[in-house]
Amino acid sequence: MMMMIMKAMLLLISVLLTQALQSQGRPTTKEHSPHMPVFHAGLPANRTAVVGSDVEFECKVFSDPQHHIHWVKHIKVNGSRVDSNGVPYVRILKMADINTMDKEMEVLQIRNVSLEDAGEYTCLAENYIGLSRRSAWLTVYKVSSCALPCASSSCYLTSLFLLVVFLLSGFCLSAPAQPV
Repeated sequence: MMMMIMKAMLLLISVLLTQALQSQGRPTTKEHSPHMPVFHAGLPANRTAVVGSDVEFECKVFSDPQHHIHWVKHIKVNGSRVDSNGVPYVRILKMADINTMDKEMEVLQIRNVSLEDAGEYTCLAENYIGLSRRSAWLTVYKVSSCALPCASSSCYLTSLFLLVVFLLSGFCLSAPAQPV
């Protein structure tokens, strides 16, 4: 019985001490230390699109200190993806400023996709502790016209069958564009 009373008193003292420390703004053992931004698993994810369509990349970040998100696309300059120091060439697509909400920055939208949009896109997340980055690739396909193999009477049924398949599928895809 005496042992239970002592445990209860220790628990009460622990709770009171924790409350006192919190009221003074001091960290307690239940709080964790700030860290660099951490990306949500699997985001941003690789995307595939057809020329003329729209595509979105999503970037969700966990961060205790306030973070800011930026989006860049990797580009080539004079045929190279990096400068003489190994720093990648990039084009800034979206950059947060003081009045930008991070919710606005989480999604990168690319409208009316072209073959030139194919390539590597990177989400940069930073806070006062550090910078984290995660990349994803956009692969772009071009819609092509599908030619029938022949028009002679000897393969009329084959051509008719292929025409029906074509009409049911809607379109044919050509080979993917080469990454930039």
